[in-house]
Amino acid sequence: MQFQTIEEFLQVPFGTSEIKSNDYERMYKKLKTAKKIIIAGFTMIEDFYLMHIKIGSETFNGEFYDVVIMFFTDNPAVKKQRTLESYYIKLFSNSPSFIYKYAALYKEHGYLIESFYEKLDPEYADKKPEKTNAEMKLSYDKSIYCAIRYLYDYRFIVLGKYGLLLQKKKTSEAFLKDIKNFGDIKFLQNFKKIEKTVERQMKGTSIKKPDNRKKKTYKSSSGVHIVSSSKRVGISTSSPPSITVTKKKASVSSHTKKPKIGRKK
Repeated sequence: MQFQTIEEFLQVPFGTSEIKSNDYERMYKKLKTAKKIIIAGFTMIEDFYLMHIKIGSETFNGEFYDVVIMFFTDNPAVKKQRTLESYYIKLFSNSPSFIYKYAALYKEHGYLIESFYEKLDPEYADKKPEKTNAEMKLSYDKSIYCAIRYLYDYRFIVLGKYGLLLQKKKTSEAFLKDIKNFGDIKFLQNFKKIEKTVERQMKGTSIKKPDNRKKKTYKSSSGVHIVSSSKRVGISTSSPPSITVTKKKASVSSHTKKPKIGRKK
């Protein structure tokens, strides 16, 4: 097992020559501009330094994933240095992509921070990612990449041992408590999904205003009248446009009454 410094890991994770995806860099710049990469604090456990970085989710607005980087060394000369740049690193993230693709592999090869084993999804903590990472490649996911990239960009400030004092130092107990379990992440994401579903349902049952725009009626061979508007209203990308369908009654005259189409608020 060969550990790496933060620069080595950023350039060639686990010594591989794999070229990183441009999506990683795109996401990093996007989150950095939006100020969604935050150093939440650090702590020391014996000679180890642990830093907590919060990485904003691209999928769930307002959601942040917790990335933890542990800096350690067994070299007395490195311990005397004023920076963590020459320290080796271990990692943890509660991002779903990390849990499902890399967590078990990091754990198996000794790159996962031992103190955070219990914060993994129990179902996937030791389960090989046979579907999500069939080739069993060791690499970084987006949350890990963004955290490492950010620290390296600001290494002269945040990786200096004295610069760390300017950040929020916590006790080891408080530090560990602030890192969410993966179960908490799943709960929050499921809650947001339910919230969005309820919002859509509420919009669908809201009071509809009459639509006085010109409408056209087309008669199908089955006797069903399909009513459409001459002007297109917004169409959701998640579902096809709705069509109002009314069946013609036998007693109705040749001048078919045209139903109103509700306009969403």
